[in-house]
Amino acid sequence: MLNITIRYVQQNEESMLSYATSDQFGLVLLINQGKDSDSIAYTKDVVEAMTDAVLSYGGTYYLPYMRYQTEEQFQSAYPKKQLFFQKKEHYDPNTRFTNYFYEHYK
Repeated sequence: MLNITIRYVQQNEESMLSYATSDQFGLVLLINQGKDSDSIAYTKDVVEAMTDAVLSYGGTYYLPYMRYQTEEQFQSAYPKKQLFFQKKEHYDPNTRFTNYFYEHYK
């Protein structure tokens, strides 16, 4: 870990994938990860363990750029996940707009 920042986050119930379901503080971690497969695997294990700890206290996590959280962790943190994917399919039936996040967790 290189840095940690504490941020105030206002409640957001409009977004289906909101991580702020109440006014809260967010801890933003800046980490340094190697590019080799062992470093990536180690970081994934650490992030999954940290996510389990956060979820056990009723917390959530900001949707990351890397897809380290498990499907179960994602479902636990974002219970409206299925609704989001249903709406996405409704408004974008040909999957014109996609990304690695969508492809991984869908």
